[in-house]
Amino acid sequence: MAPVDALRSLRPRDGGEVEAIVRGHSRPLEPCGRGSKRAIGRPVDADLLDLSALAGIIEYVPEELVLTARAATPLESVEQTL
Repeated sequence: MAPVDALRSLRPRDGGEVEAIVRGHSRPLEPCGRGSKRAIGRPVDADLLDLSALAGIIEYVPEELVLTARAATPLESVEQTL
């Protein structure tokens, strides 16, 4: 995995900041949750959109078979909740 260039890394804290970055950013963006799959595939020439702050389960309604999780929620957390 390539090191993250701090000057090219954007780390929003909520959905509103993600929207603002996507709408106002002139370069391509590489969305990244926890980075566990960044080494797969070829490298991209894009600024890193670090979504790691957007983790957690928002809603779980077992009787409706509905689970809503943020972008960087670890699969372990989802499995434990289920």
